[in-house]
Amino acid sequence: MKYLTFLMAVLMTMVVSCEKKEAKKYLKYHGRLDKLEGPEAEKELIFHFPRALYKVYEVKDAGKFYIDSRQDLVKNKLLSGQGWEPEVQTILKEKTRPGTTAIDVGAHIGTHSLILSDSVGERGRVIAFEPDLKLYSELVENLELNEKKNVTALRAGLGDEFSSQEAWVPSAYIIPLDSLGLDNVSLIKIDVPGEEETILKGAEETLLKNRPFIVLEISGNRPGQKARRRDRVENAVKWLQERGYDLFMINNNYNLWFAEPL
Repeated sequence: MKYLTFLMAVLMTMVVSCEKKEAKKYLKYHGRLDKLEGPEAEKELIFHFPRALYKVYEVKDAGKFYIDSRQDLVKNKLLSGQGWEPEVQTILKEKTRPGTTAIDVGAHIGTHSLILSDSVGERGRVIAFEPDLKLYSELVENLELNEKKNVTALRAGLGDEFSSQEAWVPSAYIIPLDSLGLDNVSLIKIDVPGEEETILKGAEETLLKNRPFIVLEISGNRPGQKARRRDRVENAVKWLQERGYDLFMINNNYNLWFAEPL
């Protein structure tokens, strides 16, 4: 029995050690650039952010953002003077509890991370995940620009196991949210179309332990979508319902959902 106990302790130490080694392979920003951790080559890219190629735009009730000429839906919305997904931001403000931890999965350039930062307050924290290196660098710069010291930004994606994703250059690490062992989580926002199920499965322990509210984008529920995409929506909804969540579409939008623990 003593040997079995010893063996289990050794195995647990190996697992924790492995997870720590995985964590060193991706960039981690802890509220200050001089605390940036991760691969040296990638850190240099963050330290040499090309500000001359960007302009700073301030959006009422949203924050200040570095925006370059390589625009997308989010940046175009900000350039028009409007916040991104105001219906989602309303939920983030109402449901995120001060002094807790909030998770932003698929943080992009930080539009929702900034809202979550204000919502959790000085005693809370936000953990933002963004695997794309360019977007990650913009996320970090926007956090610096808005002086958000309570946000930790990880250049990593979420899934149901440790792996790497070659779709990004350089490749990005994928980790299960459960591997972080988080407590006091009040809200999780997920915007990674096509990866909803794997992200949820890798966060099952976190959901069952903390019972957070979830804001979730599930692409594929619009009328006329292919059957396999509709199946993906149904699978994610069913998975959450089986774990004690009630789901509602946000503002009659076919791809934005709010999940509330029963």
